[in-house]
Amino acid sequence: MKKLLALLLAMMMLVTAVACTDMGEDPNDSVVVNIGVEAMTYTDAATGDVYTYDYLNSTSIVITDFTSANYEPHAITIPDTITVVTKKEGSGTSTEMDMTVTAIGDQAFYAMSNISEVNFNSSLTSIGAFAFANCESLDNVVLPASLTEIGQGAFFSCDKLTTITLNNGLTAIGDSAFYSCAVLENVTIPASVTEIGVAAFSDCIAMTEIVLPEGVKNVGKFAFYNCTAVESVTLPASIEKIGLYSFSTQLRGRQVETEEEGVFETVDVVFNTVEGSYAAEYIANPPTAEDVESEGQA
Repeated sequence: MKKLLALLLAMMMLVTAVACTDMGEDPNDSVVVNIGVEAMTYTDAATGDVYTYDYLNSTSIVITDFTSANYEPHAITIPDTITVVTKKEGSGTSTEMDMTVTAIGDQAFYAMSNISEVNFNSSLTSIGAFAFANCESLDNVVLPASLTEIGQGAFFSCDKLTTITLNNGLTAIGDSAFYSCAVLENVTIPASVTEIGVAAFSDCIAMTEIVLPEGVKNVGKFAFYNCTAVESVTLPASIEKIGLYSFSTQLRGRQVETEEEGVFETVDVVFNTVEGSYAAEYIANPPTAEDVESEGQA
């Protein structure tokens, strides 16, 4: 009798296991591994450039590194999808599938002096920290509509970057995102942006106008610090916080050399603010030395 009961119990456990498998309860169902090539790379057929990637999940990819096949400055194209050969963890069954490129990782294109233009794909949602920093030949950037976040220092010190088109749908511009882009001219901030990071546009000395749309809430410290060519600043009623030194050079006036060598005059910057707003109060009563010291100790 005991042997019969044990046999029945074993059969019941086997049936349960099969049922769970059929119901898709495999704990490794979302895990994929590349078995098609030794390195996880994609080669652009047109340029020969090689993109290294990694998996974000079972359907998405992040670009992690880049090797250029051409030393001359040229345009690159971020692929929409990459075809990979995958299998479930612990399974011998393989399949070929297209995975979507949705992110560019930290420092993926750092200091690539031979990139003059980037054609972004239509599925990209984030650009990582210092992803294109110090790309000294990059002169034009148009961000895709799908992008929601620009990471810290993403375009830090891109010396030839003259124009950048920020997409509507972008919500945050990271700390130092465009720091020291010396020839970057006026930038249109889309209405979807709510936060501008610390030193985001600091030392952009070619910028002549700053217009922040209704919807921006926070402007980080040093956000537009030392933008010495700025002549006008427009700030919305939605602003709730302006960090110290965000507009420090402008608040204290700007020294411009006259036609007579060695003679300087102070140029007053025009601030357009909404009466009664936080921004209007901040401009009318800029931080004192005590405020600066107090925040520095915080």
